[in-house]
Order: sequence, then structure tokens, then C-alpha cells
Amino acid sequence: MQNDHDEQHKRQLIERYTQGKATEKELMAFFGLINRQELDDLLLSYMDSDFEAARLEAHGKIHSKKQGRWWIGAAVAAVVICVGGYLYIDKKPIQQTAQNQNEIVPGSNKAILLSHGKKYSITDAKNGLIATQGNTFIRKTADGKLAYSGQSNESVVYDTLIVPRGGQHLLNLADGTIAYLNADTKIRYPESFSGKVRDMELISGEVFMHVNHNAAIAFNLKAKGQLIHDIGTEFDVTAYNDEAGVKTTLIQGVVKVTSASDKTGKILKPGQQAVNQNNSVITVQDADVDEVTAWKNGKFLFNDKTLADIMRQASRWYDVDVVYESENLKSKRFGAVTERFDNISQLLNTLEMTGKVKFTIQGRKIIVQSK
Repeated sequence: MQNDHDEQHKRQLIERYTQGKATEKELMAFFGLINRQELDDLLLSYMDSDFEAARLEAHGKIHSKKQGRWWIGAAVAAVVICVGGYLYIDKKPIQQTAQNQNEIVPGSNKAILLSHGKKYSITDAKNGLIATQGNTFIRKTADGKLAYSGQSNESVVYDTLIVPRGGQHLLNLADGTIAYLNADTKIRYPESFSGKVRDMELISGEVFMHVNHNAAIAFNLKAKGQLIHDIGTEFDVTAYNDEAGVKTTLIQGVVKVTSASDKTGKILKPGQQAVNQNNSVITVQDADVDEVTAWKNGKFLFNDKTLADIMRQASRWYDVDVVYESENLKSKRFGAVTERFDNISQLLNTLEMTGKVKFTIQGRKIIVQSK
């Protein structure tokens, strides 16, 4: 009797979802009751005979919801993939175009430190003390972080940390502030903090900041003409050279964002994003925080993103070049969730399941073609 009740409950939950009525609590209940194989079987039995109509209907509802935390997004994407045709036989996907060719592994912790005219490979350094600069100690921790500690030096000395394509890194600053650096990122920061201001600069790339708030010492992050003034917060800044402008997304707390052409600036609330293109007036828009911070949480999460946007992120993380058969492919839109630490074929196969695009891997080159 209990098994019958569970099956009925599962069917009610998936019906609620496909009708666009499922609450976050119901999604939690559903994915707590069911495993991956059961999900495949249940979705197959639930679908009506018009497979394509069912796929398109579910795909559309998923893109219209955009609710819940990143793990809810991952669960939702599992439904999209199953309904959309990404069905498993003996735990192997039907479509294996990318997997049958050269495999490309994900990025890892990599960084180069420039300090006092010297160059240190943090990737290759042993755990422990890397350098001592005055009263400041620079260490590589047991879990691979670059950490600064010690008392303030008389003069402010700046170091630069470079994370290459195919890398990421975590930086603990001397004041307790934590910076998460994404692939292809370059950041400049003081070894220690003194005076009444703490200044850092994101030269290029993306960084997630968890600022250790100190009302007596202001914290400022510069990024290509944009100045982010912290008032106790977590925020993400994207300032890649191949992206349009600078985007600052507030996760929690408060920040004020200014620029040379908008000195009055904007004060952000959590969930808002400031956009500044070519030092123009700053505009504020609502942000999908789960999507913005997915990279830090080990995920790729794309909600109705263009293929160009998706492949730019993939190219940095996997250190590959992307070539398009035709320019109009770049504007095609997709939704997807995959693990950031999976091989690239997982992301490519997920995109291929939409029937819009196919990929060919040649060495470290990804060729994008119409399907």
C-alpha cells in the first residue's frame, strides 16, 4: 500500500510541475522521493503520444519559471533533459557526438602571483609559506587557497594574481576578505591594509567578493571605470575584455556603484545588477542570482542564454577555442544546467539534445554547426 501511495504522490508532483504550479516545497519533495532511473521511467510513462509537443511544452514552462535556488534549477533541468530526449540506456546518453571524440577535461585551481618583482606559480607551489614581505606572510593553505596574514606594513604594496583560462582560484586577503576568481581573471590588491581605505582592482575577468566589513575602513573595488563601494556585502563583478561593459550583481548587503560618467551612482539592493557599458550612465536591473553565482558553486546554469554567451564561458573554463559554422548560430538561445567539473562533452551533449545545434571537437577547438 505504501508503494502505491508513493507512486501516486510522485505522479501528482510531476503533474503539478508540468502544469507550472509546483511550489519549491513540492519540488523538494519530488526530488527527495525519486532517483534518476525512476525519473526517466516516470517521465516516459507520463508523456502523451505527441512526444515533441510534450517536450516543447515542458521546455517553455521551465524557462518561464526561473524560481528557486541553484539546486532547484538543477532539478528542473533534469526534467527538461529527460522530456527533451536526453534519455539513458544503461546510463549512457543516446546522443554521444562529442563523447566519441577527443575529450576535454574541466579547469582546476591555477594561478600565478606577481609580488615584489617575482613570479610565483601557486599551482606548483607546495603548501605552506610562499613568501614573507615585511610584516606580511603569504601562504598556500592545505586546501589550495592563497592566503595573506600579518600586521600592516608602513607602506601599501600591491600584488597581482593572474588566473589563466582553464583555471580558478580562491584568495584570502589580510583583512579577512575572500575573493573567488573565475577563469581568465587578473586582479590587483594590497598585501596588507592600512589607512582609511582598502582599494582593489579587477583588471579583467570575474570575481565574487565576500567583503569583511569594517565601518572604519572603506572597501572599494575598481573594474574598468566602474567603482564598487562596499557597505558590508557579497557581490559578483564581471569585467571580461570580450564582454559588453561591467556587471555588478549584489548577493547580500549593500553596495554603491559609480563611474566617471555617473558620479552620483546607484545603490543596489540584493538581487539587483548594475550595468555600465563604455563608461556610460549606470543602469540597474533585476538579476538571476543563482545563474550569476553558479560558477562559484561548481555549476553551469544558463536560463535562456545565447549560444555565444554560453560558449564564451565554456571557452574560458575548458581553455578551448570556439568556431561557428555561421554567425546566426550565436544568437540561438538555450537553457541548461551541468556540473562545472564534468568534461566538456556533458555540456555539449546537453545543448545538442535541443535539436538546434551540434558540436565537433578537434583538439582544443570546438566547431559549432547547425543540426
